[in-house]
Amino acid sequence: MRVPLLFVLLPLAGLCCSPTARAAASLLVNDASITPAGRCQLESWVRLHHRNGQERVAVAACTWAGTEWSLGLGNHSGESTRDAALGIKRPLPLAGTSPLQLAVALAFDHDLHHTRSRGLSLGLPMSIALGPASTVHVEAGLRRQHDARGWTFGTGLERLLSPRWSVLGELARDVHRDTHVQFGLRRQLPSGSTLDLLHGRALGDARTHWVTLGLNLALPH
Repeated sequence: MRVPLLFVLLPLAGLCCSPTARAAASLLVNDASITPAGRCQLESWVRLHHRNGQERVAVAACTWAGTEWSLGLGNHSGESTRDAALGIKRPLPLAGTSPLQLAVALAFDHDLHHTRSRGLSLGLPMSIALGPASTVHVEAGLRRQHDARGWTFGTGLERLLSPRWSVLGELARDVHRDTHVQFGLRRQLPSGSTLDLLHGRALGDARTHWVTLGLNLALPH
């Protein structure tokens, strides 16, 4: 499968997921995988928005009893928000040889600066291995927050270019029906850690775009 096929897969798979829930670290679309049993990871990223300040987020996640539990804290200087989020994700049982992975994800988030600003998200992420080098991620979800409620959708592709480099692409629509797109590169680091560099923008609004640098750090036992 060639990388340009990304532009065919993204529109066909669906229109995206909720950036607000931030379940997939610096990416917009959640995947169906979880941290290995008994292990923890720390995901952090800085997102530099054009004319809207910067966003800094850190999320710690650990897997226990077959379920991934996460706690995240974030700050967006351009919008004067300080968010806290709790999340759980549990894979659904499938045949061990299946190229398909399914999970159920639940997240609650709250703006610590505004007591009425809170949200609840329920998502069904799905990951499909297209071969040893390509994986498609699709997620449908429901989100309820203080100013909106409704469906969210997302789709993305991760394609290995070499043992150390991957290309990433995704398309996402949030609960406000705003659509966002991101493309970038992922670098594999020692001990299972990764480093992402992404550029994103809102479709239909040339003024809304950003650059994200994200680090997913696999913590030792």
